[in-house]
Amino acid sequence: SACSPIRLICCPKELTAPKLMLAIGDGTTMIKSLLSPIYCGVFVLFILAASLTSSLADDLSDRTVGFRHMSLDGVEIGVWYASTSKAEKSRLGPFDVHYAKDGEPATGLYPIVLMSHGVMGRYRNHHLTASALVRKGYLVVAPTHAHDSLIFESKIVEGMTHRLHDVTTALGALDVVPDISAIADRTRIYGLGYSLGSATILVAAGGAVNLDLLAEHCADHGAEDAYFCAATGVPWYERLFNWAFSRDQRPRQLSMPSRPINGDIALVAPMGQGLDLDAIKEHGKFGVFALGEDQRLPVVFHAQALRDALPAHRVRFHEYEGVHHFAFIAPFPKWLTDSENIPVAKDPEGFDRQAFIDNVNQDIVGFFGS
Repeated sequence: SACSPIRLICCPKELTAPKLMLAIGDGTTMIKSLLSPIYCGVFVLFILAASLTSSLADDLSDRTVGFRHMSLDGVEIGVWYASTSKAEKSRLGPFDVHYAKDGEPATGLYPIVLMSHGVMGRYRNHHLTASALVRKGYLVVAPTHAHDSLIFESKIVEGMTHRLHDVTTALGALDVVPDISAIADRTRIYGLGYSLGSATILVAAGGAVNLDLLAEHCADHGAEDAYFCAATGVPWYERLFNWAFSRDQRPRQLSMPSRPINGDIALVAPMGQGLDLDAIKEHGKFGVFALGEDQRLPVVFHAQALRDALPAHRVRFHEYEGVHHFAFIAPFPKWLTDSENIPVAKDPEGFDRQAFIDNVNQDIVGFFGS
């Protein structure tokens, strides 16, 4: 007797040893095997599993990185997501990208990563990280913080107030467009912050900026942490005036009544001073990614201080030796750096920024997926 011409089956009937029948195109090929029926069954299961894996890979391979720029309530917002539309070369500011711009979202429900850039930056500076996260199954949303100049006017609370408005608006923008809203999983909202963006994310998760803690740190370590204290502190003459006339009316602490971030938090080259973290110590996991040669936010005063302020069992700490503060920004194109002086685009001799970005992106994605 013959086996039915199906895709793949063991045919033990009237055979001294099982045979495998494979359908190839419209014909069939019978392969005699000396395997036992049990081994033949295992082989069939292996082939079926490989076929399913291949099918899943095919389903994922047709997804591209979709991108949309939105503007809501005065906030410029970028959204990266999985798309089934064709990706094409385009520009995002000065950066060359390969996106399905305004593309059709891929069906599914994707956890959200809310991203906040560093002081005076833009969301597009982290487009490589956003794309890496999308390829691993996340939806990324990020605002551009347009009021960061307030930070350098000794108005950190006012500046942070605008930043918190920006991240809240960015999350709200996901509901404005129905097809994006349909794929955004609001039960899982993670946070990713760079530099001052780390403080933004921590406050959005339930922490607080505290000016008394900030003043205490700078009184003790202002000389060693000079850039940070000069950027965020009150000048001596203003402090003297406020003391003499009791005129310092600034709010001493800033927090959010709502806590939009409910998942794990990744912090790159983070700000670690002036923060009250008591309310979020049981929040979830914290990934602290320190840059060893960070001259703006020295590791000992910021990344390490942040690590030590949080419960040890909730912190994943990684320090990248020989890496400077602005290395987390995507590499700028040569045509731009040849024609303009862009300090944040400059690297020490021999430093490969693209290689570092690839490395830290892999670590960030792995942290969220752990």
